Amino acid sequence: MKARLLLPFIAMVIVSIFQGANPQTVSASYFSGVDQVLASQRKSIYHVESKMHLDQNREEAALISLTRALHEDQENINIVIKMSDMYYKRHHYGKAIELLRNYVHRATVKHNIFYYLALCYDKKSNLQFALGYYYKALKLNPRLLKAYVRIARVRTRQGLPYDALRAIKKCLSINADYFPALQEEKVINRVVKREDNNIFRKENVVITFTSSKLHKMIKEVYPRIRKSINFLETNLRYHISEIWIKSVKKVERFDHPPALYDHIDDCIYVSEESIKKGNLTPLVHEICALYIRRVSGNDCPDWLEEGIAMWVTRPEVIKNTSIHSLGTKQLDFQRKFPKEKNYLKFECTNERMRKRLLIAFLFVKYMLKNYGWPSMRKILAAYKNDTKSWGKICWNVLHIDEKAFQQKWDMFVISRHYFQPVAIR
Repeated sequence: MKARLLLPFIAMVIVSIFQGANPQTVSASYFSGVDQVLASQRKSIYHVESKMHLDQNREEAALISLTRALHEDQENINIVIKMSDMYYKRHHYGKAIELLRNYVHRATVKHNIFYYLALCYDKKSNLQFALGYYYKALKLNPRLLKAYVRIARVRTRQGLPYDALRAIKKCLSINADYFPALQEEKVINRVVKREDNNIFRKENVVITFTSSKLHKMIKEVYPRIRKSINFLETNLRYHISEIWIKSVKKVERFDHPPALYDHIDDCIYVSEESIKKGNLTPLVHEICALYIRRVSGNDCPDWLEEGIAMWVTRPEVIKNTSIHSLGTKQLDFQRKFPKEKNYLKFECTNERMRKRLLIAFLFVKYMLKNYGWPSMRKILAAYKNDTKSWGKICWNVLHIDEKAFQQKWDMFVISRHYFQPVAIR
């Protein structure tokens, strides 16, 4: 009897499953808070599948699922935005453009397709198309502040700093406290003051140069510069908002080093010859020195600064330098390296300087192998806090007596270098 009474209820439940029940009456799902099977507006199974793939960091599989979901629901702008965002992050700008251009008619203030297209063309260095879409994005949403900043950066790259300033002033007239615009205004004012005609600007790097022929070369070598900067910022946990680099025919210092950081101008000078030959090691060396000085407050000793810079730029130094005297294993905490940095021409450096650089390199290798970057950052911070004695830093940071540390260091040099001269990064 009870079974007969339950039959109508069971039938109603089955019908509600196929016809779509009220979402408010069903239990919340893991993804969206609404059970997708019972909801009246069901999403494609591929859409749900893509979220499962993304939860597992399977981006390729997620893209395939999103493509299938878009095929079933071609007007779903959220899928389009998600797919283009994934293409953009994976540097597939052409695919993102191809997808977004089919949906410009769906552009809204919330989903500003024009701005997304402008970003893709900007990354491809197609500045004219990027500018066109930035202006279309602003026509759709005049309060899109980040578009004004992007326009200013494009104008700066085109060598039109006054046009860039106009875009920034328009942005600041809408919001006078918009920090990215205030930062960009400082960069542009400095460009105007220096009267540089050729400018390469990308992220936090500003490169000025005299000959327009260098633009293509700088564009080609920039990824290598960026890789080193990312390595430094990741490990040092420090970001410099503006890195100024100026390409000159010759660095106006004694014996013309290939690159040199001038703390007065707050600019790294690099010779055109280094860029033309693709020899970026001296430039990256000085970029590294700049980061270390900022982290340590300009109080880092030369041997530590040069050791870290060598670690970043010349990990193969051990293979190319042989030492036959154990006397060189002692660290020289007081001796200064030449300010002119002629030793950046490493192939022309004398044997005595090579040994000094090698010992600094080995020390950094030992520290990173045994203590890692967190301890290295603490050491740099200790120098910034007016602690100049290595003995005090050794005890406060590494929690080991200076003599005990020296013994471990000696053993490392003898066992890992003199008998196993192989560079390990």
